[in-house]
Amino acid sequence: MYKLRLYQIEAAKEIYDKKKVLIADDMGLGKCAETISAKTLIENRLGYDIPTLVVCPPSVALHWEGEFPKWYKKKEDTKVVKIQTKTFNEDLDRVSKENPDFTIIGYPTLSYFGINEPEKIERLNKVGYSYGILDEGHNAKNPASIRSRVVRKLFHPMNYLAISTGTPIPNTLIDIYSQLNLLDEKQFPI
Repeated sequence: MYKLRLYQIEAAKEIYDKKKVLIADDMGLGKCAETISAKTLIENRLGYDIPTLVVCPPSVALHWEGEFPKWYKKKEDTKVVKIQTKTFNEDLDRVSKENPDFTIIGYPTLSYFGINEPEKIERLNKVGYSYGILDEGHNAKNPASIRSRVVRKLFHPMNYLAISTGTPIPNTLIDIYSQLNLLDEKQFPI
């Protein structure tokens, strides 16, 4: 049985209470556990399950898949669909049919379809995700990039958002501004 540490409980409560949060814990401190546990808190408050989109680098997608059963209320019964570039249509059809607890998609897939087939991003957006987890959020820091525009299109309508990054300190003000825009687009317009 896995147990959250006190600071992880506080982070999950912050997401639950504030709805849109930047989590900037150091690497290895359990940002996955915090963001996944927050989904359980949110769903317990609402009284129903909510569709959740996780955007992450492809290199950590498998790690996320291993973390879901550890920290989500459904444990081993957690349903996950991973959307990949080559199988996008089939994967998104599975999302529609299976109603997974979590959908995972990589940054490169968002970038590819943002440039080549933006209608597929629209189709993904129509799923109606209520909670978004943007892992390694600094990957969407350039407000002019296709990737950042797609991330904004997907995440702005969501009720809950957790941006996690182990490297929140920006090289320039613009680097952090894009992440702040995701948290509050009215206070930080692009």
